[in-house]
Amino acid sequence: MKRRPLLRRAIVWITATVLMAIAIFLRNHQVDDQNAHAPIDIHGSVEQPLVGRNVTASVDRVRLTPLIHADWGDDKPDDFRAHNDATFVVFEVTVASVVANGFGFSDFHIGDKTFGSQYVGFPPSIEQLTPGFPSKGRITFEIPGSLTQSVGYLRVVGDKDPRLDSRLVFAVDLTKVERLPSITLKRGIAG
Repeated sequence: MKRRPLLRRAIVWITATVLMAIAIFLRNHQVDDQNAHAPIDIHGSVEQPLVGRNVTASVDRVRLTPLIHADWGDDKPDDFRAHNDATFVVFEVTVASVVANGFGFSDFHIGDKTFGSQYVGFPPSIEQLTPGFPSKGRITFEIPGSLTQSVGYLRVVGDKDPRLDSRLVFAVDLTKVERLPSITLKRGIAG
């Protein structure tokens, strides 16, 4: 009769050990909160269009300049000068969406620094995306002049909530980008 309680105890301990091992395995292999709802990155370069889940984009032209003339169509264009030793990176992009949506956002990532896009002169004409109609516009960033000898990444998201869409990541070698003393941007490049 003493063998049965010993067998029962052994079964309980073996079961507890197996359950503990399974719990440890699951804890070590589950997705962390930061990546649970992260966008899916699709990588490419400025020479190729990238296709995401709800958005397609291509970079048509990239330029560096310290001075932007914003031509409103009247006789008084506004001048925007980069601060201190900074320079503007101006991307001309074509963006299309498969769903009616407002343009999400874009940022420019160089090393461990991330720069947000700026309205220079007037808002870009890619703010509202209509399915089937590609929109052309500009995305402008102001970066320190010391970073113009780097490789950066333009990241484009077609939805206000990046967790719901793909993030298109364009690699840009700033050493090969056209450098101009000034750029004149005319209002309303429409797609």
